[in-house]
Amino acid sequence: MADEPSEAHGSHQDETEEQEATQTAPEETEPDTFSKEYVQQLRAEAAEARTKAKRVETLEARLLEANIIQVATGVLADPWDLLLHAPRAELVDDGVLPDADKIKDAAQALVQRKPHLADRRPVGAVDQGARRETETVDLAGMLRERA
Repeated sequence: MADEPSEAHGSHQDETEEQEATQTAPEETEPDTFSKEYVQQLRAEAAEARTKAKRVETLEARLLEANIIQVATGVLADPWDLLLHAPRAELVDDGVLPDADKIKDAAQALVQRKPHLADRRPVGAVDQGARRETETVDLAGMLRERA
């Protein structure tokens, strides 16, 4: 009797393996829904689209950086600080192109919040000592006076 349950269990196990084999067999023999060439073409198109999207993102970032450097120079000591402290959405119009007015406003707002980031280049005459106006030198006149 001890052998009967193990045999019964073994035959039951064989039946389940056969059922699983029959269930998986039709899936393997079904024809492909799409042809291999079509799937490869779709994958190639998707890869090309991803490459183009990455290129567009890179160019958008470079355009934004160039505009920030152009507009924020003179307001900020380092225009790159604006990229660190201002969200991108505040610097572009409609989420795509950089907006010079928004960039300038954001740079000025950043200087108000963090004055140590302001441009510290001196403006105007920064020479040392008094300055006198120079006269034009007339060499011919000097020779006539001494002759």
